[in-house]
Amino acid sequence: MVRSILIVATVAISATTAQASLIGTELRIGTVSQVSSGSEIFLNDFPASAIVSATEVEFPSADSLFGDLPRPPGSSIVDTSIDAGAAFIEVDFDDAGSGSFAPWLQNSYVFGFSSDALVTITGAQVDREVTTLGIADGNVSFDGGDLFVNVTGLRFDPGSFLRIDLASEVGPGPGEPGPEGPGPSPIPVPASLPLLALALGGLTAFSRRGR
Repeated sequence: MVRSILIVATVAISATTAQASLIGTELRIGTVSQVSSGSEIFLNDFPASAIVSATEVEFPSADSLFGDLPRPPGSSIVDTSIDAGAAFIEVDFDDAGSGSFAPWLQNSYVFGFSSDALVTITGAQVDREVTTLGIADGNVSFDGGDLFVNVTGLRFDPGSFLRIDLASEVGPGPGEPGPEGPGPSPIPVPASLPLLALALGGLTAFSRRGR
């Protein structure tokens, strides 16, 4: 089994403001999957990326996560749309049908934003005024500037919706010294690891969808 590598660099465009806007940055989406506490953790990155826009939905469907590559036959990915803004991520289930995410220990989306200067996500909070997906606050976290959203076992239908409000700040670029030492450096992808392997690896991180 190929174990793929997740690359989610979190960076922003402005080095002069404390609150970083995500508009104009590159959004990449990955997954973390782990069936149980004793099983292996798999980290995966979908092939496609998108520039965050104030007016466009960056990933309107599950197919758009694969960019120019076709979705592998037999794949079962919950067909959500994913939109990002200056300080939020939204996941919409209009075309997802009804079902539930696989009830694993970890079954998470991972969101990262990249540009010319590093930005670190310092806070993430579910917007309870508009969110209808039954996600607990403890299932949304950030680590190293990356946003993790664990949807394990959650039921969904076309009326489900998730909005996460983000707080972020500008930090040093990759490898540059910061207040507490050097900033994180990007993880290199082995030359022998094909892009299609990354796509296939990401499939197991989402549930079988019911209708």
